[in-house]
Amino acid sequence: MPDSVLITGCTMGGAGSGIALAFQARGLHVFATARSMAKLAHLSSLPNVTCLQLDVTSSASIAKAVAIVNKTGDGTLKYLVNNAGVGMVMPILDTDIDEGKQMFEANFWGPVAMIKAFAPMIVEAKGTIVNVGSGAGSLPFIWIGVYAASKAAFNLLSETLRLELEPLGVNVVTVVLGSVKTNFFSDIQSSWRLPLGSYCRTMEEVMIDKVNGSDFTPGTIDGEGVGKQICNDILAGKKGNLYRGKDAWQVPFIGLAPGFILDFISKDKGLIKQFRVGKNE
Repeated sequence: MPDSVLITGCTMGGAGSGIALAFQARGLHVFATARSMAKLAHLSSLPNVTCLQLDVTSSASIAKAVAIVNKTGDGTLKYLVNNAGVGMVMPILDTDIDEGKQMFEANFWGPVAMIKAFAPMIVEAKGTIVNVGSGAGSLPFIWIGVYAASKAAFNLLSETLRLELEPLGVNVVTVVLGSVKTNFFSDIQSSWRLPLGSYCRTMEEVMIDKVNGSDFTPGTIDGEGVGKQICNDILAGKKGNLYRGKDAWQVPFIGLAPGFILDFISKDKGLIKQFRVGKNE
């Protein structure tokens, strides 16, 4: 049986779907997962692809996936790709705390639960865990502060895990994504609005552009393109942090910049110079 890979968050058009298609094309057995089977329809008829409904925030759902992978394969899993996650565009003062906690469940604790559940298979195979992080976790990007915080936590956890699992022969890779043209915010596009009374009322249209993806610049790679890059990286045995997506290569260098440079970049990205305090009546 060929080596197997399980990928979370394989919704059509996203990075997870692109990774699944790339691994399938390279002859691996792909376990493609998403919260809804309907989101996997584009993959279901492909050879060597097993589609699974999986919610990474549900222990029962994870346990079911573990059982299916165990039964389908030989008790090992060569690659685990933690790609599933949710986004949030919202000023920190306007963030609903419960919604923020739910996002941390999906972006941080969900992948941790996946790693713990599939660790026996990965260790047995001396395989690779791929954690898809974000450049947003390295910089104070305006209007996505809580999302960025969840990714910062995940990026650091992934690098720590790399050191802890190295003696077991397991490779851990952190993919730091830059800008990728996907439908990441599609679930919230139609209903997104600032809450009444927001101090950031005058910036609502800027945030809506971010939610709709209309702030993408020309040349931004799509999910299928970045998926091929990530697949090639993993099969080539690359280690540590991988920077993929538009402008991702800048992240480690920007992190070395003085604070005032970081402030300038963050304010420019958030168009903060247009900000005028006001309340949404």
